[in-house]
Amino acid sequence: MNGRVEQLASLSETLTLVGPDASALRVRHASMLNDYDGIYQDTSDSQARQLITPAPAVFCVGHTHIPFVRRVDDTLVVNAGTVGTPRDGDHRASYAQIEWHTGQWLARITRVEYDLAQAEHDFLTCGLLEQTEPFAHLIFHEWRTAQSIVFLYWQQYQARVKAGELDEATAIPLFLRQNGLI
Repeated sequence: MNGRVEQLASLSETLTLVGPDASALRVRHASMLNDYDGIYQDTSDSQARQLITPAPAVFCVGHTHIPFVRRVDDTLVVNAGTVGTPRDGDHRASYAQIEWHTGQWLARITRVEYDLAQAEHDFLTCGLLEQTEPFAHLIFHEWRTAQSIVFLYWQQYQARVKAGELDEATAIPLFLRQNGLI
C-alpha cells in the first residue's frame, strides 16, 4: 500500500475551515459524538445540538446517505448524501455545494442522473459478488433499491450471527429472500 494506509489513518476525524468572516465550517463523517450517530432531516433540534457541539456556522456530514440542508439555531447543517448508495429512494447521485455569498453561508444539494442499467450490469459482471464476503450482496441490494438494507439486516439478524446461531453466508441470503430482494 506504499504507506498510504498509515497516511490515511493519521488524518484527523474533523476538518475545520475558516470562512471569510472567521466563522467555522466543520466536516465530520456522522457527528461530533462519533462516526455512527448520524443527523437526519427530522432529528430534533435538541438532539442535533448534541451532535454538532461545539456549534460551527456550517456543519457538514454524511453517514446517513440521505441528503438535506437545514438550520439548527445559527448552524447550517448539510448532509451531502452519497454518490453511490442513496438511502432515500432516489437513485441519483448527490453532492452538496456550499458557498459564501453576500455575507452568509449558503448550501444546496445537487442530484445527478447516471446510467443505472450500465451500473447494475457492471456490478453483476465485475466478479465482486462472487469474490467477496456475502455482505457485498447487501450493499448491492441497498444500491439497487436506494433504501437502507444493511440496517434492516442488522436489526433482524445481527444478534443471531453474533451468538453463532447463523453465519453470514446463511443469514444474508435468508434475509434477502424473506424481504423479497431475491
